[in-house]
Amino acid sequence: MADREIEILSAITTPKGMRQVYGAGVRPEHIFDPKNRDAFVFAVDAWTSDGLGDHVVGKETLEETFGVDFSIPHGREPLATSIDAIKDRFRRQQTGAIVREASRLMAEGKHDSVLPYLVDEASAASWRLQDRSSFATTDDLPRLRDIYNRTLESSTGDRFGAPFGFPELDDRIGGIRPGELCVVAGYSGVGKSNFLGWSA
Repeated sequence: MADREIEILSAITTPKGMRQVYGAGVRPEHIFDPKNRDAFVFAVDAWTSDGLGDHVVGKETLEETFGVDFSIPHGREPLATSIDAIKDRFRRQQTGAIVREASRLMAEGKHDSVLPYLVDEASAASWRLQDRSSFATTDDLPRLRDIYNRTLESSTGDRFGAPFGFPELDDRIGGIRPGELCVVAGYSGVGKSNFLGWSA
């Protein structure tokens, strides 16, 4: 499977490959060789901190800094095949770990803990396999918001819109901009209507 990881690392040294790997939801925990994982984190962090543009780390840097061996031969299948393979490996290993821990809980007589554990861990494992294009994580939001703000400022000269009246929220999202749709979601009875009424 090391050749699959090398395929992934090789791909992220080009902007197109990086966007494909990142968008497909490849995460550090999917890569098990420590030096390959460190190289992946380094390359992705460098790319995301530069605004997800065309600046990517080259193979030479990954070779010299992390000792990645790009001479390892790998197949000529599409990159998506390698992405699916390492995600499938992660899925199998996570499933095994979850089942083993559930078995341990059962053996210790902690029957009431088994079902909540299975639900929580299965959900978490599934989340770690999602394509990034299907959702934004809380880790992604500050970066995405900054990109949005810089784009807005360059086009209108203003980074902020109409405030909600709650300083913590206004400082975080910058209010509602002209032409922007804002959706307020929450469980029944948590105060959505009061919040919007106050804001209005």
